[in-house]
Amino acid sequence: MKKIPIVIKIANSNYEREKAIKFIDRLALKYYQCHAPPLSQIILTAYSKKQIVGSLGINFAKNNKLPIEKHWIFDHNKTPLPYRASKLAEYGRWFATQPNISFALYFSAASYVLQNGKKYAFFEVKDSIARHIKHAGVKLFLINAQLLIENIEKKRRNYYLIPPTPKFYMTDNEQTVETLRKIAIPQIQSGEIIIEI
Repeated sequence: MKKIPIVIKIANSNYEREKAIKFIDRLALKYYQCHAPPLSQIILTAYSKKQIVGSLGINFAKNNKLPIEKHWIFDHNKTPLPYRASKLAEYGRWFATQPNISFALYFSAASYVLQNGKKYAFFEVKDSIARHIKHAGVKLFLINAQLLIENIEKKRRNYYLIPPTPKFYMTDNEQTVETLRKIAIPQIQSGEIIIEI
């Protein structure tokens, strides 16, 4: 029996975004006992048939700042990679309920932001996810930053309060794409993953 391919696409319509909100919030409640952050400007969704099985959110800067800067304070002159808001994206809301699709989502996101002129990205993740990313060969550059928990809505705070506290990183999107290409391209060539972005 032929395996059903996973289709990765941007949630564009209100209906698709509403489905993504429900998927992300359900998993945030399951794993962290809190509500997910507000939905990203751009949300990638992975579908198996008509069911969402994965997500990854992308934000770009507004008024020369990224949304994540509301609750992380750091010196823009001391970031491990150059800070320039117009060249930055931020990732979040990364969930997958099926194996072997999380890096295809990440590859899709990094490719998309590169096409939109974003060389670097912010990513806040807990240690287990950071290890998962590093094991794949993606470089995470730790930012010396302070978490401002009071700037996060109470219903969304548990993600930060359940140990370990997430850390704040930068990534190089070109390095990410080149690294994850080795994982994603064979999946695409085999028909296991279809990217419609």
